[in-house]
Amino acid sequence: MEELSALLAMQLAFPWSPLRAKALIEQWGSAKALWQERIEPTSPLYPILQTGAWKQEMDAAQQAGIRLIGCHDAIYPTSLHQLPDPPLVLYCKGHLLPHDQNALAIIGTRKPSSQGLMTAETFGHTCARSFVTVISGLAKGIDTAAHQGALQTGRTIAVLGSGLQHIYPKENRALAEKISQHGALLSEYPLHTPPKPFQFPRRNRLIAALSLGALLVEGALNSGSMQAMHWAWTLKKMCFTLHPSPREKMITGNQFLLENQKAKLVENAEEMLSLLVPQQRSIKVS
Repeated sequence: MEELSALLAMQLAFPWSPLRAKALIEQWGSAKALWQERIEPTSPLYPILQTGAWKQEMDAAQQAGIRLIGCHDAIYPTSLHQLPDPPLVLYCKGHLLPHDQNALAIIGTRKPSSQGLMTAETFGHTCARSFVTVISGLAKGIDTAAHQGALQTGRTIAVLGSGLQHIYPKENRALAEKISQHGALLSEYPLHTPPKPFQFPRRNRLIAALSLGALLVEGALNSGSMQAMHWAWTLKKMCFTLHPSPREKMITGNQFLLENQKAKLVENAEEMLSLLVPQQRSIKVS
């Protein structure tokens, strides 16, 4: 078993416990070395070995045009190693490029105001045109608008809370296909994993880690968007937000960030880009 196969097998054996998988790998020196040992029937690794689930998953990914990127691969995003529990393997449909390290997460509510939608699309458009990759979560609302804006001028990456063969929401399947052609779809979940509520907070940590900074367009205080912002400031990323929307339910996240000095208030994309990537200051934004 090669190292990538061994890493995938570990991820399948410990889908919700990457820290346990990481500890075992460190104990044995490599995932490959661990699988070369005798696996006892009582081990959580045993069913994976017996069924050949890792081989089936690799074959299915290859047939679907999905690349598996191991955590030691040269194109594995190094920023993910900032996390205490980075994925052992990333599923990728599309392509990751070196300049994707210059990325901004644009996030927000699934039920935004019309102004919020327009703002997300405008920021996405401007960032991508300025060679800053836009990262979001493919959700309805702000995420969708940010991806759509970015696709008009450059690259965008969608990080899913489901498997890449189970696009969610289904209304965004066409958008997901466009993203795979002009950026990438990423997930840490097995191909056919359906969306479940507890998977999205885990997805949000990847969105934050992959980015230089994060922009909250509109979001409630107790929301997935704020979970992503929490990860962003925990990882010492640059955090931005906009003037709160007049819609009461949507402003609590923005207000919290501003009142607690967790994010910088920005008026437009040009101002934000000058702070995120200083060499972008000369770019004219219209």
